Amino acid sequence: MKIFILIVKIVLCKSGIEIITRDGCKYSTLMRDFLSEHDIDFTDYNTTKIGLAIKSKYGVEDSTFPAVFLNKKLIGGYTDAMASQGFMDYVQKLSANN
Repeated sequence: MKIFILIVKIVLCKSGIEIITRDGCKYSTLMRDFLSEHDIDFTDYNTTKIGLAIKSKYGVEDSTFPAVFLNKKLIGGYTDAMASQGFMDYVQKLSANN
């Protein structure tokens, strides 16, 4: 039996925004599109490609997609991020600088 080990080095992208997504998830797509439309650099850890290990590392339940982080702090899912004044202010500030 061969055992494959995936080592993922988590690097904070320059914007400080990281998302954990899943293929086929409407809210994952909405978050990717929202950040892209605002020219925001973000790191996307797609669980379809890298497995659920990344979500468990952050202690996020499997039912929450996407999981949105700002400077390594969990904001929540898509709806939580859109309702977070701090997150939206941060995105607006980054968008204005691009």
